[in-house]
Amino acid sequence: MNKPVTSRPRDFLSTRKQDLSLYIHIPFCTSKCSYCDFYSAPGDSAAVAGYFRALRGEIDDYADFLATKDIVSVFIGGGTPSAVPPSYLRDVLCHIESITPLTGAEITTEANPNSLTSAFVDTVTEAGVNRISLGIQSLNPKLLRLLGRAHTAFDAHAAAELVTSRGLNVSVDFMLGLPGQTPSDIDATLDFVDRYDIPHVSYYSLIVEEGTPLYAMRDRLPFLDDEADRALYHRASNGLCHMNRRSYELSNFAKPGFECRHNRRYWTLENYLGFGPTAAGNIDSLRYKNTASREAYIKGELTYEMEHLSTIDRINEWLILALRTSEGIDPEAFARRFGRNFDAVYATPLAKHLKRRTIAEEHGRYVLTDLGKDLANTVELDFFTL
Repeated sequence: MNKPVTSRPRDFLSTRKQDLSLYIHIPFCTSKCSYCDFYSAPGDSAAVAGYFRALRGEIDDYADFLATKDIVSVFIGGGTPSAVPPSYLRDVLCHIESITPLTGAEITTEANPNSLTSAFVDTVTEAGVNRISLGIQSLNPKLLRLLGRAHTAFDAHAAAELVTSRGLNVSVDFMLGLPGQTPSDIDATLDFVDRYDIPHVSYYSLIVEEGTPLYAMRDRLPFLDDEADRALYHRASNGLCHMNRRSYELSNFAKPGFECRHNRRYWTLENYLGFGPTAAGNIDSLRYKNTASREAYIKGELTYEMEHLSTIDRINEWLILALRTSEGIDPEAFARRFGRNFDAVYATPLAKHLKRRTIAEEHGRYVLTDLGKDLANTVELDFFTL
């Protein structure tokens, strides 16, 4: 990203008719997890009220732009959306609906097991939320404490019981690569998915971000080696496959028809706006990120990091993201989007990885094999030839 600027992303946007997704960041948490570098902090009622006033103001700034768009998905993330009174989420969705219809949109909110209540579920679903993503991460009490999670395994079960009993579309997040994580930890999460018939599951690998408490402890923790880490991934992936949760992206698994529409749009470089501090947006060749200060945001002192991506930048992004999905690289889609012949442009890396069997050709597309998934980063780098 470029240096912060005060000119607005809005100044560069077109009002032509387009599909659009929205991301709304809720920068409040009851406590900070040891691995988390997302922007969030505890806040009192005055800070929450001030934040949502500022959020409505930012949305208003895009009103004429939003009014020309078909909203495909809305994702409310954080932070912890369930850490604020649900009436605020209801009001912000109603505010958006007053500008542009949300009919037919996939509307997801993240929630943590310790702060998910019946009142929260009732209020947000009445406002249009039709998908809840539970951040559970682990069911092992020792690992939950290490991660600084504010919930217990019992809370996770209670939350799953609550949302599934309402017939909601539910996703759960678990983590892989945790220090000391064992196959039995993975089996517990698979049993959880089976018990509550969770249709969508994400297994994200732990990334130890600099500046987090976990980073400070890293030399004292029993991190897994690559072989053990990949073994846990395959255990999770195979277990979910047997439960008819297909891997449609390296970290994401779903029953047919329950794939996350919002994430799919990220992975195909479709347009989305981000609202709130640190929220990012992607419109055509423009990518931006909002100010990282909640206090400045509330005061309306907005700055942005913006960059206009070149065609080569977009091609490289598109290739990396496509390779991570089960659909893989579609040469025809590549030609339609970038006006180039994929097989000709990438003849060398393609031949190399077909020979090594890290990539296979399936129905005219190029997809990672199981070996290729284990070496995905290396494979992706070889396609950075432009």
